[in-house]
Amino acid sequence: MPRSCIIVLDRQGETIRFPDPSGRTRTLEALVEACPEGASIELAPGRYLGPFVFRKPVCLRGAGDLTRIASAHSGPVVTVETDGPGSVVLESLLIEHLEGDGPGLCLFGGRLRAHNLQIQNCRSDTGGGGIHAVSGALELSRLRVHDVAGERGGALYVGGNGIVSVRDSQVNRAEARFGGAIAVEHSAAVLLEGITVGRTRATMPAGGQAIYVAGSDESFPTLQMRRVRLEDAPFGMPLVVDARWPGEVSLSECDLPRMVLGVPGVIDGGRNHWR
Repeated sequence: MPRSCIIVLDRQGETIRFPDPSGRTRTLEALVEACPEGASIELAPGRYLGPFVFRKPVCLRGAGDLTRIASAHSGPVVTVETDGPGSVVLESLLIEHLEGDGPGLCLFGGRLRAHNLQIQNCRSDTGGGGIHAVSGALELSRLRVHDVAGERGGALYVGGNGIVSVRDSQVNRAEARFGGAIAVEHSAAVLLEGITVGRTRATMPAGGQAIYVAGSDESFPTLQMRRVRLEDAPFGMPLVVDARWPGEVSLSECDLPRMVLGVPGVIDGGRNHWR
């Protein structure tokens, strides 16, 4: 059980410790809704049941894998949808689904920064399994996603006009119909830097065992990959770019199967290791 701590709600920017032994705030969901903008919520180790929706800039900080944000309902475990200048910050948390379908994390607007985040046991039949971002800006570092599945992007889906950067992270045991690990579509702009991807697969023959990129008749995505390693010897094409609306994919300092060189829309930025 989480240890009891003191909670203070009276000043913007205040550090709030949870759980609250006084009983003034009975659930973390209620606290997220009630706390002032700019507040930092520090969670004791334990499992906290949601789902959780962030509509204002708040920092939620845990103790790594010991602090679990979970949901037993269908739908996203965590949803971020803000319209102001501030950022929602998630730090040192594990996000998981206990029952039902839905991504671990959804970004529908605003800015989200996440550090030292683990997402596991999440599945979505309509979008990304681990993370689903269709608007706003998302910055991720030290992300670990595993045992996830989705319709498009087993670990990460970025569509619409989403802007996403992922650094120093790992994806393992992920699958989807399109983009076993990652799918980038529409006008999305994505940077992957220092990423290792292993044991991922697409269930569609031309779905991209690791990564899938596709635009539309009016939009073209961009994907920059730096120091990205695809670990597995692929059964199919590890990276698939839609030939009709390819967008732009640039690779530099990556460790990839040689067959990626023949993918339309791929730009060899140099210093790549081709296997």
